[in-house]
Amino acid sequence: MDPRETAACMIFLIAIFWHLLTPMKNILLGLSLYVFGTLVVSSPSMADPCDNAQSQGELNRCEALNFQAADARLNVVYKKLVAGQDASMKQKLVKAQRLWIQFRDANCEYERGGMDGGSASQMIYFGCLAQTTKVRTKTLNGYLQGGPMVSP
Repeated sequence: MDPRETAACMIFLIAIFWHLLTPMKNILLGLSLYVFGTLVVSSPSMADPCDNAQSQGELNRCEALNFQAADARLNVVYKKLVAGQDASMKQKLVKAQRLWIQFRDANCEYERGGMDGGSASQMIYFGCLAQTTKVRTKTLNGYLQGGPMVSP
């Protein structure tokens, strides 16, 4: 069980127990839940491991996770945008997105080209994918907000 789930279960059980007791103890419950919750949330085991990534393997993994998160946000925005299009515009958007993915992947392959085979190759590649994806998400979000359909 995840440490957060364990903590939540413990807090729930404590709350039920204390709720059955006198009102004064409810005040103590609130204080103890606050202190316990603060300790759980701020515990080092809950910290983002990428905050202190030092080895190349850790850095590579963190950039891959960064890209996965950026790609998930892009997909949410893309699906919203597709849903609001008529058939003709939907077809154009789908085609543009497929071509954009090809461009992104090829561009990031080029960007890591000088490091191909090196230990930092994956970090450079996933970093590029993440950054390029964030820019595309911003562009698609602009379309969702009624922004121009063409760049100036």
